[in-house]
Amino acid sequence: MFPYPSGSLHMGHARVCSLSDVLARFHRRSGRKVEHPIGWDAFGLPAENAAIERGLAPTAWTQSNIAHMRTQLAALGAAFDWHRELSTSDPAYFRWTQHLFLRLWRAAASRGLAHDAAGMPPGVWTGLVARHPLDSSVRLPVVVMADMLREPGACRPVAAVAGDSSDGVMDAAKALARGIACTDSELAAWIVENAGSDGLAASVRINTDAWLDGGVACRASSHRLRDWLVSRQRSWGTPIPIVHCDSCGPVPVPDDQLPVTHTWTASSTHKAAPGDSDAAACACPKCNGAARRETDTMDTFVDSSWYWLRYLDLHNTSAMASPSCSAQLPVDVYIGGIEHAIMHLLYARFIAKFLAADGVVALERGEPFARLLAQGVVLGTAYRCPDTGKYLAPTDVDTSGEPRVVATGKRAIVSVEKMSKSKHNGVDPMPVFERHGVDATRLYLLYRAAPQDELMWDGAAIVGMERFLARVRTLVDGVCAAGSGGSIASSSPAESGTSSSATLAKAMADAREQVTAAMRHFGFPVAVASLIKLSHAAAEFSPHHAQTRRAVDLLLRLLHPFAPVVTLELAGKLAGAPVTTEQLAWPSAADAAFEAAVQICVLQINGKKAAVVEDVPAVIAHDHAAIQAHDHAAIQAHVLASPVPPAHSARRGGSWSPRRASSSTWL
Repeated sequence: MFPYPSGSLHMGHARVCSLSDVLARFHRRSGRKVEHPIGWDAFGLPAENAAIERGLAPTAWTQSNIAHMRTQLAALGAAFDWHRELSTSDPAYFRWTQHLFLRLWRAAASRGLAHDAAGMPPGVWTGLVARHPLDSSVRLPVVVMADMLREPGACRPVAAVAGDSSDGVMDAAKALARGIACTDSELAAWIVENAGSDGLAASVRINTDAWLDGGVACRASSHRLRDWLVSRQRSWGTPIPIVHCDSCGPVPVPDDQLPVTHTWTASSTHKAAPGDSDAAACACPKCNGAARRETDTMDTFVDSSWYWLRYLDLHNTSAMASPSCSAQLPVDVYIGGIEHAIMHLLYARFIAKFLAADGVVALERGEPFARLLAQGVVLGTAYRCPDTGKYLAPTDVDTSGEPRVVATGKRAIVSVEKMSKSKHNGVDPMPVFERHGVDATRLYLLYRAAPQDELMWDGAAIVGMERFLARVRTLVDGVCAAGSGGSIASSSPAESGTSSSATLAKAMADAREQVTAAMRHFGFPVAVASLIKLSHAAAEFSPHHAQTRRAVDLLLRLLHPFAPVVTLELAGKLAGAPVTTEQLAWPSAADAAFEAAVQICVLQINGKKAAVVEDVPAVIAHDHAAIQAHDHAAIQAHVLASPVPPAHSARRGGSWSPRRASSSTWL
């Protein structure tokens, strides 16, 4: 997790943290080593503005926000690796962000990266490439030119050919335009050129499907990151480690002089031009003459482009990360909003590939992240002033009837939007925790909608999860009152119990299988629904039933990642002594403690079903099974009256076979 310390969490933060926490707990309880770090994307203009408004230094404002949000995350029950906590505004971190900047600077200087695009007019590629009319081995990209974006759909091929490049472009366009017959209904793209002396029309319609079918063009794929302007004219950000010298020009600060810091005060301005402040005066690292530091700061996307690597080696003072950290990459699951897929991930992947090429880290699969879980936003009700359009705080709106602005009495503009501090529609989780409980709130956030979907906040609906947890508590209280005894850490199947225990055994096996599968595919609503179903199945049995205790035991283990607080409490009550989260291991099909105690068997005569027997012990000798089958009334009616050896009787007169109670689980 890498939240922005805005000052207070809302339910959007609570949702994403619940998603990551339930996954971390599931994999840890499944026996895997899991890194679940937490950090703060602490730099940025919003914090700077807020600090200036309050007359505070941005450092103090940000640190107070982080302290408050830590308290909220602890209340959420999130099991983060706090020993890996980092902050981008910490000099120990941004010293290496500056180091990264200098690596990029040196790479650009040595490889000419800054000049790669010189002379190439900007454009948007259509996804097509065309064969050059003079050389069929040359492919020309068909692009929409920046100067033609006023013409929707306009595109033309661009080629770097010998001689005048503009003539080459026009010649290629004319050659490709000629000989292609198309109608208005077949229009797929435009080639736009000014009319020439040969009378070429200003607009020539081209059918791209005809290009493809006729072999004139073919589809191709390409990847290109546009130029990234990393400087920002503000104070609260990572200082750019460059010195401006009248004699030497821009000079990078030597690595052993990092970090370069600013003096952030309550009166800090958003921008101080280089040389305007005495604080910017310094000596040139190259000639030792008078110089001035760069006062622009870096885009915060630079800070957040490599934190995933620093998490693995937080206290390294000699490198961004040790080469040995490569063994822990890629990151298995990246959780973030859909906007991350087109913003942060783009920059992070670029930096990851650069660091791999520069020898800092090895990416065996070529990518820093293996899976992306793009969670949907949490929506809340927002109010705006009808006169100014300004978002209103809840205290400024009278919602006793039709929402009206308190100050004017006018009807407020009501909308449903992503929870945001700026829109005043975020719901503080702390009062919700106090009213409904942390676990019920977590379950609501995980059950209400699939993680990829939007979630419309409805605090009144949490009561459903409260009822579910109350049922679980009642089950535990009943089993404990029945005096079942035993330990949750060592419980194992015993006698089959009373009639129809196979029904509960099936419910247990189904829940274990369904929840495990759902966890691996981020199907949290399905998982919670399966747990609710298991609780109903267990509630139908007497608490004195041996199988009931095993069902409750299983329920607590499966429920623990979702509701860690209450399950630890109830597991201790069931065991008769406090238990730790490590003792609540995730049940597996091979775990003897959770194998079904009984199974359903079908009795057949000559291949036809004669009867169904429930409550057959899961482990049973063949001869014993044959005797049970022989003694069954449905079998007795078809066998000889004289005694027959049990095994022989089972083979000739009747046979038994365990039946699958579900398509994939033996009971």
